[in-house]
Amino acid sequence: YEYDRESGTTKELLCWTDSGFQSTMVGAVAGVTSDKLLVYSYVSTSRRGLYLLTRTSVKDLPERELLVLASVMPDSELEDAVMEFNQNSNRYRITIDSYGAYYSDKEKRWVIPYLDPALISENPPDLVDLSILNISKYAEKDVLVDLYPYLESSSVLSKEDFLENMLEGFTFHEKLVCLSSRFSIPALVGSSEELRDLKSWTMEDLYELAEAYPQREPLVAARYYWEESERGFCLSSLCSCYYLEEFVDWDKGECSFDSGEFGRMLEWVGQYASGSVNDMTMSVMQSDEERLALEKASLLIFDKKLDIYTLQKMEIRYGEEYSLLGYPSVEGGGYFGTNLKDAIGIIARSPNKEGAWEFLEYYMTREPGIGYYAGDVSGFSTNKAMLQESFEVALREYSGTRKDVKGIIKVGEEYVDFYAIPQRQADALLEVIEKADFTPLSDAEEMIIQIVTEEAESYYRGDRSLDEVTALIQNRAELVLKERGTSEN
Repeated sequence: YEYDRESGTTKELLCWTDSGFQSTMVGAVAGVTSDKLLVYSYVSTSRRGLYLLTRTSVKDLPERELLVLASVMPDSELEDAVMEFNQNSNRYRITIDSYGAYYSDKEKRWVIPYLDPALISENPPDLVDLSILNISKYAEKDVLVDLYPYLESSSVLSKEDFLENMLEGFTFHEKLVCLSSRFSIPALVGSSEELRDLKSWTMEDLYELAEAYPQREPLVAARYYWEESERGFCLSSLCSCYYLEEFVDWDKGECSFDSGEFGRMLEWVGQYASGSVNDMTMSVMQSDEERLALEKASLLIFDKKLDIYTLQKMEIRYGEEYSLLGYPSVEGGGYFGTNLKDAIGIIARSPNKEGAWEFLEYYMTREPGIGYYAGDVSGFSTNKAMLQESFEVALREYSGTRKDVKGIIKVGEEYVDFYAIPQRQADALLEVIEKADFTPLSDAEEMIIQIVTEEAESYYRGDRSLDEVTALIQNRAELVLKERGTSEN
C-alpha cells in the first residue's frame, strides 16, 4: 500500500505474489516513479539483492497457467523456490495461499478453515505443504496423488535418490503421498561419560539413569523450546512413544492405561519433571551464562532440531564429549522422530498435475541456499547424494591451505569458530538418520497423547487420585479406539 500523509489515506499498489515475491522476502520498498518500485529482497545471506518492479498491464503479460500451493507457514527456501520457478517457467506460475490459516492458542495447533472445503471444490489447490499438517488425515482421505508413478516415469528424479525411511514413512496403502526435501531430528543429548553404561534405552533405563544422578537438575533442559513445561514435554514427547506402544494394542483396538505400570510412569514424571515453565525454559530473557549453567546442570538436553553440527557446537560449548539418545522405546533401541522442513504433495483433484509435478521435480533437485557459513543450512537432506555431500563438507578440515570455518557459536561472552566435525560425530549422526522415523502420527495417536497430557495435570494438581486419573485416561482412550475402529470399518 501507498500512504498519503496529506490526506491520511492509503492506496493499494499490488499483491506481492502477483509480482513474484512473497511478502516475507521483502525488507524495504522505495517508490521510483508511479509505475516503478525498487525492492530490497532477501531469503538468505547468499540470496539477497535489489529488484525493480515495473507496473505492467495484464494484456502485456505472457499467458501462463496458474498453480496454487497451499502452505500454512512456507519456509523461506520454499518461497525462494517458487519465485525462481516463476521467473524461469514459460508455462506455469505458482502462488502460495494460506487458506486463512491461524494458530489457535486454545487448541495448540494450526487451524486452516478454508483448506478442507477447497480440496473438494471445483477449484482446489494444486499442491499442498503438509509439513505442519496431519499427513495421515489427508492420506487416508485419498486427496493426494500417488507419486510413485511420477518417480518411475521421471527423467529427473527416482526412488533411489531418496532415503528409504522417508519413502516408507510417507507411503499409505502402497501410495507415496508427499516428498520432503529436508528434515531435522529431535533428540536427547547427554554426557558420554554419564551415558557410557547404557545398554538399551527403555523407560526403565530412564528411571534408573535419573536415580543414578539425583543431583543433576533439571532432568531435561530444553533448548529453544519455550512453549511447554518440562512435565508437558515428558508426557507429550519424551514418553509418548513408549506408552503408545506399551499400553495400546492397535490391532485389537484395546488399551490398558489403568494398569499399574502406566500409573508408575505418571508418578515418575511428577517426581522428576517440573510443571513450571520458568523452572526449565530457556527464556529469551536469560543471559547466555544462565542458559549455559542450566544446560550443564541438567542430566539431558533436548534439542528440537538436531543437525549435522549439533554435537560439534555442544562439545565446544560444554567442554566434554556428548552422545545422542532418542526417546525411550519398548524394545530399547530408542525412537528418533523427524521434524519436516516441508512435505509437498499433489492434490488429486488438481487439473494441473503435470505442472505441479514439474515444480516438485525442480524443488526436490534444488540446492538449498546458504549463508556465509556451511553451517547455515539446517537439518539434513532427504536426497542421498546431497546428504553425502553435506557430510563431506562437514568433515573437510581445510579448503586449500586455509582451515575451513563452518560457523560460529557463542560461549559465555565470546564467539568461537567451529570447524570440521570428527568422524565419530558423523558416524553417530548417520546412525540416527538411518533410524529416523518419518511415519506421521495418526489422528488417534495425537488424540491419545492430548488426553494423557491434559488429564494427568489433575493428578499433579492434587484434584484427582492416580487411580481416578488413569481410569479417566483409559475411558477416553477406549472411546478414541472405538471411533477409530468404526471409521476403518
